[in-house]
Amino acid sequence: MEFDSGIPQRPLVSGALLAKAGLTAAFFAFFYLIWNAISGLEQQLKSNTDHFAAAHNLQVEYKLEVQEWKDLLLRSTDHASLDKHWAIFEKQHRQVAEAAAAAIKGGDVRAVNVKLQSFLDAHANNLTQYRESTALLVKHGYDPQKADQAVKGIDRPLLTRSCR
Repeated sequence: MEFDSGIPQRPLVSGALLAKAGLTAAFFAFFYLIWNAISGLEQQLKSNTDHFAAAHNLQVEYKLEVQEWKDLLLRSTDHASLDKHWAIFEKQHRQVAEAAAAAIKGGDVRAVNVKLQSFLDAHANNLTQYRESTALLVKHGYDPQKADQAVKGIDRPLLTRSCR
Protein backbone atom coordinates (compact mmCIF):
# COMPACT_ATOMS: atom_id res chain seq x y z
CA MET A 1 0.00 0.00 0.00
CA GLU A 2 1.38 3.35 -1.03
CA PHE A 3 0.87 6.37 0.99
CA ASP A 4 0.46 9.64 -0.89
CA SER A 5 1.05 12.70 1.23
CA GLY A 6 -0.05 15.04 -1.47
CA ILE A 7 3.32 16.74 -1.44
CA PRO A 8 5.10 16.49 -4.74
CA GLN A 9 8.40 14.62 -4.52
CA ARG A 10 11.46 16.74 -5.31
CA PRO A 11 14.66 15.26 -6.52
CA LEU A 12 17.43 15.01 -3.92
CA VAL A 13 19.72 17.29 -5.97
CA SER A 14 18.17 20.04 -8.02
CA GLY A 15 19.48 21.39 -11.29
CA ALA A 16 20.04 24.80 -9.69
CA LEU A 17 22.17 23.27 -6.96
CA LEU A 18 24.23 21.39 -9.54
CA ALA A 19 24.70 24.58 -11.52
CA LYS A 20 25.83 26.49 -8.42
CA ALA A 21 28.25 23.73 -7.46
CA GLY A 22 29.62 23.60 -11.01
CA LEU A 23 30.10 27.36 -11.15
CA THR A 24 31.78 27.35 -7.73
CA ALA A 25 34.15 24.58 -8.82
CA ALA A 26 34.91 26.44 -12.05
CA PHE A 27 35.58 29.63 -10.08
CA PHE A 28 38.03 27.88 -7.75
CA ALA A 29 39.72 26.11 -10.66
CA PHE A 30 40.08 29.45 -12.47
CA PHE A 31 41.36 31.07 -9.25
CA TYR A 32 43.91 28.23 -8.83
CA LEU A 33 45.16 28.67 -12.41
CA ILE A 34 45.55 32.42 -11.97
CA TRP A 35 47.32 31.94 -8.65
CA ASN A 36 49.81 29.50 -10.22
CA ALA A 37 50.43 31.83 -13.16
CA ILE A 38 51.09 34.76 -10.83
CA SER A 39 53.42 32.65 -8.69
CA GLY A 40 55.37 31.62 -11.79
CA LEU A 41 55.67 35.22 -12.93
CA GLU A 42 56.84 36.29 -9.48
CA GLN A 43 59.57 33.62 -9.56
CA GLN A 44 60.68 34.70 -13.01
CA LEU A 45 60.69 38.36 -12.00
CA LYS A 46 62.71 37.56 -8.89
CA SER A 47 65.21 35.63 -10.98
CA ASN A 48 65.59 38.49 -13.44
CA THR A 49 65.82 41.04 -10.64
CA ASP A 50 68.50 38.97 -8.92
CA HIS A 51 70.47 38.82 -12.15
CA PHE A 52 70.25 42.58 -12.68
CA ALA A 53 71.20 43.19 -9.05
CA ALA A 54 74.24 40.92 -9.42
CA ALA A 55 75.30 42.77 -12.58
CA HIS A 56 74.86 46.12 -10.85
CA ASN A 57 76.86 44.97 -7.82
CA LEU A 58 79.57 43.69 -10.13
CA GLN A 59 79.80 47.08 -11.83
CA VAL A 60 80.04 48.84 -8.47
CA GLU A 61 82.76 46.47 -7.27
CA TYR A 62 84.68 46.88 -10.52
CA LYS A 63 84.51 50.67 -10.33
CA LEU A 64 85.89 50.42 -6.80
CA GLU A 65 88.73 48.30 -8.18
CA VAL A 66 89.54 50.95 -10.78
CA GLN A 67 89.50 53.56 -8.01
CA GLU A 68 91.91 51.44 -5.95
CA TRP A 69 94.22 51.28 -8.96
CA LYS A 70 94.18 55.06 -9.26
CA ASP A 71 94.89 55.33 -5.53
CA LEU A 72 97.82 52.96 -5.96
CA LEU A 73 99.25 55.11 -8.74
CA LEU A 74 98.84 58.39 -6.92
CA ARG A 75 99.70 57.36 -3.37
CA SER A 76 102.59 54.95 -3.90
CA THR A 77 105.73 56.92 -3.19
CA ASP A 78 108.00 54.09 -2.03
CA HIS A 79 108.13 50.32 -1.86
CA ALA A 80 106.23 50.11 1.44
CA SER A 81 103.32 52.26 0.24
CA LEU A 82 103.27 50.36 -3.07
CA ASP A 83 102.98 47.05 -1.21
CA LYS A 84 100.20 48.48 0.96
CA HIS A 85 98.19 49.82 -1.97
CA TRP A 86 98.83 46.73 -4.10
CA ALA A 87 97.39 44.53 -1.33
CA ILE A 88 94.26 46.71 -1.22
CA PHE A 89 93.97 46.66 -5.03
CA GLU A 90 94.49 42.89 -5.17
CA LYS A 91 91.84 42.32 -2.49
CA GLN A 92 89.34 44.38 -4.50
CA HIS A 93 90.34 42.48 -7.66
CA ARG A 94 89.52 39.18 -5.89
CA GLN A 95 86.16 40.56 -4.74
CA VAL A 96 85.27 41.46 -8.33
CA ALA A 97 86.33 38.04 -9.59
CA GLU A 98 84.31 36.32 -6.85
CA ALA A 99 81.25 38.47 -7.59
CA ALA A 100 81.46 37.61 -11.30
CA ALA A 101 81.91 33.90 -10.55
CA ALA A 102 78.92 33.98 -8.18
CA ALA A 103 76.78 35.72 -10.80
CA ILE A 104 77.71 33.04 -13.34
CA LYS A 105 76.95 30.26 -10.87
CA GLY A 106 73.61 31.80 -9.89
CA GLY A 107 72.59 32.72 -13.41
CA ASP A 108 70.38 30.66 -15.63
CA VAL A 109 70.51 32.77 -18.78
CA ARG A 110 73.23 31.36 -21.03
CA ALA A 111 73.80 34.59 -23.00
CA VAL A 112 74.37 36.54 -19.78
CA ASN A 113 76.67 33.87 -18.39
CA VAL A 114 78.76 33.92 -21.59
CA LYS A 115 79.22 37.69 -21.25
CA LEU A 116 80.07 37.36 -17.57
CA GLN A 117 82.63 34.67 -18.36
CA SER A 118 84.12 36.95 -21.01
CA PHE A 119 84.31 39.71 -18.40
CA LEU A 120 85.96 37.34 -15.93
CA ASP A 121 88.58 36.21 -18.46
CA ALA A 122 89.43 39.77 -19.51
CA HIS A 123 89.50 40.84 -15.87
CA ALA A 124 92.11 38.18 -15.11
CA ASN A 125 94.18 39.29 -18.12
CA ASN A 126 94.06 42.88 -16.94
CA LEU A 127 95.64 41.90 -13.64
CA THR A 128 98.75 40.89 -15.55
CA GLN A 129 98.87 44.30 -17.22
CA TYR A 130 98.42 46.03 -13.87
CA ARG A 131 101.34 44.01 -12.44
CA GLU A 132 103.53 45.06 -15.37
CA SER A 133 102.43 48.63 -14.86
CA THR A 134 103.53 48.57 -11.21
CA ALA A 135 106.99 47.55 -12.41
CA LEU A 136 106.99 50.66 -14.60
CA LEU A 137 105.91 52.70 -11.59
CA VAL A 138 108.96 51.51 -9.63
CA LYS A 139 111.28 51.83 -12.64
CA HIS A 140 110.32 55.48 -13.15
CA GLY A 141 110.74 56.51 -9.53
CA TYR A 142 107.05 56.22 -8.60
CA ASP A 143 106.02 58.68 -11.26
CA PRO A 144 102.47 57.55 -12.12
CA GLN A 145 102.37 58.88 -15.69
CA LYS A 146 104.22 56.01 -17.41
CA ALA A 147 102.46 53.35 -15.34
CA ASP A 148 99.06 54.92 -16.00
CA GLN A 149 99.78 55.21 -19.72
CA ALA A 150 100.60 51.48 -19.88
CA VAL A 151 97.10 50.52 -18.73
CA LYS A 152 95.14 53.46 -20.07
CA GLY A 153 91.66 52.42 -21.19
CA ILE A 154 91.84 48.73 -20.27
CA ASP A 155 88.98 49.17 -17.82
CA ARG A 156 86.49 50.54 -20.36
CA PRO A 157 85.91 47.37 -22.39
CA LEU A 158 85.26 45.47 -19.16
CA LEU A 159 82.64 47.98 -18.08
CA THR A 160 81.02 47.66 -21.49
CA ARG A 161 80.94 43.86 -21.14
CA SER A 162 79.36 44.01 -17.71
CA CYS A 163 76.76 46.64 -18.72
CA ARG A 164 75.22 44.81 -21.66
